[in-house]
Amino acid sequence: MLNPKAPLWLPYGSVRALLALMLVAVTCWGFIADRITGEAFMSVAAAVVAFYFGTKAGAANPNEATP
Repeated sequence: MLNPKAPLWLPYGSVRALLALMLVAVTCWGFIADRITGEAFMSVAAAVVAFYFGTKAGAANPNEATP
């Protein structure tokens, strides 16, 4: 069932996942095409993983009070 309040009428987290996958795909293409160095590839991959899992962990308990 579609939720009109959800971003792009997709399940919550889908937009974040699509952005992360697109960034990884573009970075992989750049690495394969020899336009991005291995060091830059690892930096981008680590940033994507940190962003994806960091925002997912932050959204897990939205009602939890912060100290």
